[in-house]
Amino acid sequence: MKSSATKTYYFLRRMTRRMWFRASTYAVIGVATAFLALIGRDLVPLGEFTKIGSNAVGNILGILASSMLAVATFSLSIMVTAFGNVSSGATPRASRLLIENQSAQRAVATFIGAFLYSIVGLIALTTGAYGEQGRFLLFIVTVLVIVIIVATLIRWVDQLATLGRVGDTISQIERATREVISSLKTQPRFGACPLPSDFPRTHALVGEQVGYINFIDVAELEKFCEKQNLRLYFETLTGNFVYPQQ
Repeated sequence: MKSSATKTYYFLRRMTRRMWFRASTYAVIGVATAFLALIGRDLVPLGEFTKIGSNAVGNILGILASSMLAVATFSLSIMVTAFGNVSSGATPRASRLLIENQSAQRAVATFIGAFLYSIVGLIALTTGAYGEQGRFLLFIVTVLVIVIIVATLIRWVDQLATLGRVGDTISQIERATREVISSLKTQPRFGACPLPSDFPRTHALVGEQVGYINFIDVAELEKFCEKQNLRLYFETLTGNFVYPQQ
């Protein structure tokens, strides 16, 4: 894998695991879904069937807007409580695994997206921008959104029973450890040579900050060593804690 591609993949992987990224993505999808009825209203032929649910869609959107805001706020409070429990009873790495839990992020992001969809839909309805065909299409899309919300709620309620518990935290640590062990098994030392016992340490490169090593760009370092005719060995790997002068 090329160095630039590796760094891009690593950056995207880290960014997509953030809570704000998934919430923002689902929010944009929710707003775009509300505008879908405006764009596709001309594709729906005018007839008696277009009156189905057109009068009730405003009330449904109002219920969705109020309920989704409450559910999203409640879910965030539950997650914050779970984060606090894990932080006080486990290691910082375990807390990070819980924060990056994809299922929890997906549930909260779905509720936020549904809330914004309802708000935008209500605003467009009050301006009369949809028309009869648009209101019918908005009703169809709202039914689909409700189905998605119900499925997400069922999964979320099942996950709340174990979120932040010791057993669930241990399971997440075990899965992360298995992935790392499998990666090291297929590519030990990231494809590099082992450190010889008689390697002369002519010049040591030490860190200037305190923290954990997240990424080692082996391809870029190899290219640099070939250009400078150097030989470089690492005494620390990704995941190790480092401090100045180490």
